Amino acid sequence: MMQKGDWQLRLMAYLDNELSPVDRKAFEEEMAQNREIRLEMEKLQTVKNMTTRIAFTDLEDADWKHYWRGIYNRTEQTVGWVLLSAGAIILSVYGLYHILQDLWLDTSVPFVIRAGLFAFLAGLVILLVSVARHRLHTAKKDPYRGVTR
Repeated sequence: MMQKGDWQLRLMAYLDNELSPVDRKAFEEEMAQNREIRLEMEKLQTVKNMTTRIAFTDLEDADWKHYWRGIYNRTEQTVGWVLLSAGAIILSVYGLYHILQDLWLDTSVPFVIRAGLFAFLAGLVILLVSVARHRLHTAKKDPYRGVTR
């Protein structure tokens, strides 16, 4: 008598007509003696019959265009925002570096003041970029955009 794992593999091969004639006959004999294999065979045969009858419908050209336009728009916008944000942060940091370089190297200004000013300006630039990006993103989805008061 076959172990459960063995007959499950053979059952799938049997359903897909992948067994040799000798193995097929041996499996059919085993199936005739084992009720559990027969029940599993009936379930899998039902599933196989159902899946072979499934027919996929073709989408209309307008549906395909709408689908791809959505993917391209989302991809373009995501990449655009990432690049814009990264560029704004890089340029801001570069500008802050050059502006603060003189202040940073000026030893007459206490270190705490220099570090605090740098942190303040860097945070301000990052927040401004973040708020601008958020406002532009939500402006497209604002349900009250066309409402006049």
